[in-house]
Amino acid sequence: MLVRASVLTYLLVNPLWNNIHNWGESGRTSNCRELGSREEIARFLRKGGLPLRFGINKKFLTPFNHNPIVAGIFMKKEQKYASFSLMKPILPKGLPRNDHILISGTPGSGKSILSLQFIYEGAQLGEKGIYVTLDSKREYILEQASQFGMDFGKLISEGKAEVLHLDPTDIYAFLDDLKNKASEMGAERIVLDSLSVLSVYCASYRNLPEDLMDFLQSTKYVPPIIDSSSMKKQMLYQVLSTLRELNCTTLLISELPKESNWFSRDTVSEFSSDGIILLEYHILGATGASRSLSVVKMRRSKYAEGVHEFTITDKGIKILQ
Repeated sequence: MLVRASVLTYLLVNPLWNNIHNWGESGRTSNCRELGSREEIARFLRKGGLPLRFGINKKFLTPFNHNPIVAGIFMKKEQKYASFSLMKPILPKGLPRNDHILISGTPGSGKSILSLQFIYEGAQLGEKGIYVTLDSKREYILEQASQFGMDFGKLISEGKAEVLHLDPTDIYAFLDDLKNKASEMGAERIVLDSLSVLSVYCASYRNLPEDLMDFLQSTKYVPPIIDSSSMKKQMLYQVLSTLRELNCTTLLISELPKESNWFSRDTVSEFSSDGIILLEYHILGATGASRSLSVVKMRRSKYAEGVHEFTITDKGIKILQ
């Protein structure tokens, strides 16, 4: 028999929680989420660990010190995919949760619109998200979203989404601000717009690795000329590694020069990303144009291969069947 429990009841069951903790240590938590303190419980609940259910299960009375009331607290099963209806014709299950997906394309191909739809849809489904812009002002992004029927103002006021304009000139401050905001709101989705802008500042002297910066500042000599290409790659790897610590499904936007042999301007993120979605804008004659989308790779999900045409409507991107 299973009985639904309120959050308040759940937070007050300290005597039973000790039994549950001991049960977890015995290796019987294959279907349960192991938590260790009230603070961790509350934090998990804010991330969507509902519904809670108490169950009587005679099989596990012994590990529970013969407590006949509770045999476990079962959480909703964590989904392996982040739903994204726009991509359903190509990725029926959605995007692999907590993966990093590179959104690459030429100017005007629809990268920002697709990414805004990802955050907007997630927020409506209860998955909080952050859209990070490094060059465009926050107001511009909100206005752009509203043109396609996405009312971010309402979601922001409800704490379900946020649009942040962060300064990329100081990489360490940028990462700290993003980590703090993601932790504060319990974000599950992030968009970084864009890696192309970030990579420019990764090659600046100001953003040298801290240990190297300390060494140079301790000397009386003029700092040597540093290979900006290798420094940029090192800093980008550090940024992407830090983003992974947030455990969010993340879209990384990158502009792609025409006729490029790479899938990103920085030539790094395509290798460190778990997936690549390529958007292209094609000029057809003097007045015509078309847009297409293709999944280049997706490590943890099957996808429909090939080039898929799409159009931009007043509701955003729509893939043509």
